[in-house]
Amino acid sequence: MSLELALNAVCDLLRAHVTQLPVVLGRPDAQPEPALCVWPWRMSESASARQFLPMTTRDTFRSTPSVPLNIQFMLLATPALAPAGLQALDAARRALAEHPVLNADTGALQVTSESLSMEELAGIFLSAHLPLGLCAAFALRSVAPNA
Repeated sequence: MSLELALNAVCDLLRAHVTQLPVVLGRPDAQPEPALCVWPWRMSESASARQFLPMTTRDTFRSTPSVPLNIQFMLLATPALAPAGLQALDAARRALAEHPVLNADTGALQVTSESLSMEELAGIFLSAHLPLGLCAAFALRSVAPNA
């Protein structure tokens, strides 16, 4: 599963269910207009889903189409505390809770809500040089075949 396909699947779902603001992929400070931002902040390889990939040699591994990923992302609205921003965040949270499995072109993806401590949130926002604001944290994972 490619990072782009996975995040586009999330954005497409949100565009279908969130009408208060446009849905964009990227940092909230990079958006000149009010928008609901899907901001990926961490990516790692999925160890559990990796077991379903065929064993390959070093040369054939390069031809493997994709590696299962865990993508952690935030939903943020700009401006966050405006009525449209609050409505968009709530609508996005509900849409992801009601549609936890997304079907992308290359396989199924599972969206789960994440709970982050204030220290973790502060670290994420400070390292990105963003002001701490209202957000919702989620993880996107490849669903193993026949699971």
